[in-house]
Amino acid sequence: MELNVPGHGQILDANQNQWYSFTPTASDNYSIFTTGNTDTYGRLYDSSLNLLTSDDDSGEQLNFSISRQLEAGKTYYIRVSGLRDLDEGFYFIRVVNTSFDDLIIRDLITTDNILSTDDGFYMCSKPLSDIMIQAGVTTFVNNNGDDKSVSIYYDDWYMYAIEENSEFTYGLLKMREQENDEGDGDDPGVTISFIEFDTSILYTCLDNNTLQNINNLIDEIDRVVRLNGQTHNDIIRNYFIKPESKASYLVAQQYINHIASFVENGYIDAPNSYIDLLEYIDDLYRKPVSSGSALSKYQYIAKLKRVPNALLENNQKAGYNIYNPDNHRIYINDPQNLTPYEKYAILMMHTSNVTFNSFAAEVLYHAEMLKYEIDLNYERAIRADMAMGEEVESGITDKYYDLSSDIVQDQIQYHGEC
Repeated sequence: MELNVPGHGQILDANQNQWYSFTPTASDNYSIFTTGNTDTYGRLYDSSLNLLTSDDDSGEQLNFSISRQLEAGKTYYIRVSGLRDLDEGFYFIRVVNTSFDDLIIRDLITTDNILSTDDGFYMCSKPLSDIMIQAGVTTFVNNNGDDKSVSIYYDDWYMYAIEENSEFTYGLLKMREQENDEGDGDDPGVTISFIEFDTSILYTCLDNNTLQNINNLIDEIDRVVRLNGQTHNDIIRNYFIKPESKASYLVAQQYINHIASFVENGYIDAPNSYIDLLEYIDDLYRKPVSSGSALSKYQYIAKLKRVPNALLENNQKAGYNIYNPDNHRIYINDPQNLTPYEKYAILMMHTSNVTFNSFAAEVLYHAEMLKYEIDLNYERAIRADMAMGEEVESGITDKYYDLSSDIVQDQIQYHGEC
């Protein structure tokens, strides 16, 4: 088997065994697991066929999942079988060594929590707060000496990893719904930080959550997600600056699914930032203007109405009102099975990007801006923020909103129009 390349097999009865071999090129923690509807049992052997470990149902559904430190250059054998006569059927098998193996080994996540693209991007779908709480870290003390809840401050942040030459570089990204907890900010949106996250500080805290270790972890998270004066990581930047990179599309889709999970009674209320935009537009209409400035005023209003107009156009394409302009709600038929137009409506209202291509182009634009190490531009670029009103429709740094721009057209060339 090759690393990160899915294989497949079939179990016909409980007495049948499927054998695979794997020789790692680097000493690291590896996860070996199957996926599918077949109940599998896995055994891992060394090069002399000595049994190292086995597993039945630690993976998704009834699949096995084994995590183990493997040595470079040594061949290991994996035996897949069923335990009962009824355990038969097809399955897929895979060996991965993402950064999240350290979390799997600590039983803080499962392989179900790992999302990935085929170009070296991995994302943990379990928020940082849940990982910390499961390890016993529920509160922290801020700079004012106040106790703060991990579930409020770090529920929006997720770990990601980028693979290069079998090594992994880690970062953090934010996916926030509309909140009203007055913790780390309430407005929805997505943020991808281009600053490397030192996971050794995380694992030290998870293993021994002393006050000092918790403080070290909080300082490291704040450094990555909030503090000025930081430096981007070249591996992260070089990945996201490529228009062919697939991570932004995975993140956008995951964010849409996240927002859809808050559907109640068949709809999602518009976030406060969208309502603020509509009220701002109404205020501009009511303000008197001189004859000389009327044209520029209405040109500006037309620019501000980009997302509201896109939502109405999306309704026309769908053939019904997903977005209701009277109560500003997005109506969802089935949160577990979103239509393309429902996805677009969620993306538009929560990130200000009217297409997936625009979302990915905005991430790429921030990565490009990191080459200009000027204080203002660099500080704004080092964390890509996709949110309503984030650029106030400036017309200067928002070319990713123009679907005919070269930066969006490059995305369409590699990923299709979406």
